[in-house]
Amino acid sequence: MDIAFVDMWLSLLRYCSWGKVGAGDDNERREAINEGKALGDRSTLVFEGLTLGAHTPACLDPTIVKSFDDARAIYLKASGRAARAKKFYVMDGFVTSHFEVLNREVSLYQVLCAWETDLARRLAIQKRRLALLEPLDELNEKAYTQIVRQGLFDRGTINAEMLEIKHTMHVNDPPLKRNKKLAPLVEATVQAYTAFIQRFENKDGGGLPTRVETEAEGAFLTAHFHLARALSRLDEVESLRKSLHSYEYLHNYYRRNKVEGMESEEAVCKEMVELLPRRIAKLNAGITA
Repeated sequence: MDIAFVDMWLSLLRYCSWGKVGAGDDNERREAINEGKALGDRSTLVFEGLTLGAHTPACLDPTIVKSFDDARAIYLKASGRAARAKKFYVMDGFVTSHFEVLNREVSLYQVLCAWETDLARRLAIQKRRLALLEPLDELNEKAYTQIVRQGLFDRGTINAEMLEIKHTMHVNDPPLKRNKKLAPLVEATVQAYTAFIQRFENKDGGGLPTRVETEAEGAFLTAHFHLARALSRLDEVESLRKSLHSYEYLHNYYRRNKVEGMESEEAVCKEMVELLPRRIAKLNAGITA
């Protein structure tokens, strides 16, 4: 029952957060809207044969969420239920269920973060979100392959989001100062996404496959894309070269394989393959001047 309440309040926060920065994937919104269209106007939905209890105050109206404090009040309800569920689904004996609850907690922080306007506090929320994934290091990957793979991807995603927040905070700093501030998060993002990508390498040591299986292709390409983006945040020749290499890999992958739903990423890759060599040349010119 606790998990059901968490899911209900998480869905409410997601619904209220759509359109806000960092709230999540727009594809989820489109799918939810399209799914709801089949039901028609809610006022016409009548189930005369059902005997239902009184309306529970736990079912909140989405229109009440208008500020961070409103979102936080719902977050606290959900996080309390999640904490209680984790006390039952402990790591010793309920690994899969424990991580299912953890993933809900990670998602709760994500939607809460979308309501926070102060960048420093938003960064702090993301740090707490990242800390939730620490138990990942205790897992036997052979026994829990999918959980580990998902956790590595989530670590990369959270670090990438923290990097974008940090970049916004220091965008007007001198390059050397900005590089120093961003470098740890760039490294953490690259490390997590690289570990995720390595799980797709051919077992015979032949490197990455020509094409990744369809069900994992989106995550695989997204990891490459955000890894390349993270590396491009540093005004350093070596980092930009690595970024260019990643964008070139993606550009060639898109040319070789027809990938639906990632047209915007494909366009960005093509553009970055053209722009990064110029940026590298300018940095080299500045170094040798």
